[in-house]
Amino acid sequence: MRLRAAPPPPPLRRQRRSLVPAFALAVALAVVGGTACRGDGPRHKAAGNILMRKGDTAGALREYRAAVTVDGRDPFARTLVGDALFELGRFDEAAASYREALALSSEAVDAQRGLALIAVRRGDTARAERAYRDLVAAAPKDHNALMALGNIQLARGDADGARRTFLNVLGLVKDFPPAAYSLGRAYLKLGDLDGAAQTFEKLGRVQPAGPQAPYGLAAVAARRGQPDQACAALARAIRLGLGDRAGVERDPELAALRTTGCYRAVVDTMTANDGTMKGSTRTAP
Repeated sequence: MRLRAAPPPPPLRRQRRSLVPAFALAVALAVVGGTACRGDGPRHKAAGNILMRKGDTAGALREYRAAVTVDGRDPFARTLVGDALFELGRFDEAAASYREALALSSEAVDAQRGLALIAVRRGDTARAERAYRDLVAAAPKDHNALMALGNIQLARGDADGARRTFLNVLGLVKDFPPAAYSLGRAYLKLGDLDGAAQTFEKLGRVQPAGPQAPYGLAAVAARRGQPDQACAALARAIRLGLGDRAGVERDPELAALRTTGCYRAVVDTMTANDGTMKGSTRTAP
């Protein structure tokens, strides 16, 4: 019996052609697999946000760190890690994460905001002012950042710088009550009582039910040596919800008023120092 010889191998060109589909499939699987991994980043961030809303900050931190592991070039994920660390009081680690986010993108304004908040929390107003200046440089129309910068300037004694900053805010958000009130306080610091009065009067027209305007006018009248008008305005502010007695008692703009009899009678209608008014839960300006 004669044995048949094995069939010859296919031509080399044919072998190569037969390998192409397998190679293409392998590449496709690799691409799909890589995309799926990157797609886990948003899922981890979303899960972390849900946990943050539920108050599980430690769990949120794990999810945010998982998002960083998936995509180490994502500045937003690193910012979220910093936010969670901030909430946990781990400020050094939070600052490091915020800086990593800024190193990846100079437009990571929330990371810059986080650095500013850390400085505020630590009582480092000079560093906080620098951080907010950097934030405003990156986001010049961020009125909240401008408000924070202006309040820091006012606290540090730079009343004219604060005045310019609050005017900038009002240029972005017309008649914004917090900016108007703070602008009036800056005028008081500058000794411009007419400017302060005009600002608080306008605020009263914009926000007639708020205590800020009459409280500001009480300070103006006190500075002008008009105790009766000052006490009347202060009493109106209390009726509208002013309740921070401790803040009123230490406000330097009311120093001259404290020596008058009407001041004590008016302030004694407020609760001691708990930040509320009798019969009200509204807070002070």
